[in-house]
Amino acid sequence: MAVASLTANALAIVFTVVFARVLGEEDYGSLAALTSWLLILGVPGSALQVAAARDVAAGRYGDGPELAAVTRRWLRPVILAAVVLTLVSVAAREPLGAITGVDQVWAAALVLPGACAWFALCLLRGVLQGAGAIGAVAWSIVGEALGRVVCGLALLVTGAGVAGAFAGTPLSFTIAAVALLAVLQQRMGRPQGDEATPALHRLAAGAWSAIIALTLLMALQSLDVIIAKHELPDDEAGSYTAAAVAAKVLIWVAIGLAVYVVPEASRRAARGDAPFGALAQALGAIGLLAVPVLLIFFAAPEQLLRAGFGEEYADAAPALFPLGTAMTLLACCYLAGQYLLALRHWTFLFILGTALTAELAGLLAFGDGFRSFGLVVLAVQSVCALVMLGFAVRAAPKGAIAEAPV
Repeated sequence: MAVASLTANALAIVFTVVFARVLGEEDYGSLAALTSWLLILGVPGSALQVAAARDVAAGRYGDGPELAAVTRRWLRPVILAAVVLTLVSVAAREPLGAITGVDQVWAAALVLPGACAWFALCLLRGVLQGAGAIGAVAWSIVGEALGRVVCGLALLVTGAGVAGAFAGTPLSFTIAAVALLAVLQQRMGRPQGDEATPALHRLAAGAWSAIIALTLLMALQSLDVIIAKHELPDDEAGSYTAAAVAAKVLIWVAIGLAVYVVPEASRRAARGDAPFGALAQALGAIGLLAVPVLLIFFAAPEQLLRAGFGEEYADAAPALFPLGTAMTLLACCYLAGQYLLALRHWTFLFILGTALTAELAGLLAFGDGFRSFGLVVLAVQSVCALVMLGFAVRAAPKGAIAEAPV
């Protein structure tokens, strides 16, 4: 799973660099805005994957044909929602284009169906992960990331433009979901006992805090790109998006570290040991990696953007260092949030909600260029990180801080 996650992140970088160069500033800005909306809407699916893996591994839904029946019942409302939302999105493509801030209305019509495809994929991954089919899940992660690049390029060369490049993402979700469904049926056999199986809302009820937390964290990660598409000229929005993507390198690291933090903190707390050490170790890793990354962002922002994305994206260099610092702080917030979820806290959601509101207001009031956008995001993330880490320290059981490794 770790290798698969690293490979998927590398392919995500390939996706960004390739399409930034092929599409150019204006069209790449539209692709990034659409992708940001899809990522935000898809976050609840990621939370459901965690909940499904946890509950299936605990045996709450049986195994074999019984588990296959549960999975089939979970998928039904997702498939129905995909059909309904596809019809609605096609009919309302013009308003959806205005909401997402893009002129490519057919691409905007794919956002909601794409989120449904991601939900289905996440549910299947969670079930198979809980059932021990780690290899299949890992291959699906790599295959889906590779499919985004291959399908997007294939549709792009047919002349589909931004819509084709974006359509590659929900298409890859769908292909991966179908492949995992075949694996599930092969492993578990024909579904049995469908009438008595628990509905999807039961699974979601146990993951509500994770769903809200991950949605808020993803919104904090992507909000500036969405607002830039609305507030800045198209070419500037595309350049800003390239800087924002480059600045998120430590967010991807934090997502990988959270795979360790959550179970380790839960395990330590259950044993009566100090759980804060798990968070402290992850924060230390982020701090060590942040030093060289931020030095590069400070010393050579133009050269980095020019080498990675192309000459036309280098004008966003003034935003790279403040954005990189802000995303480093957000990586700390992400780890603190996952740690708090592991300890079954939820009141920190108000902190994230307040930060999101402040960032939205700040960007709309003061965001009129690359540097001002970056500084607004940095100001909000600085306060958010300070409050979140303080909350995490207070949430640790007595003695946890003293026992945390240096």
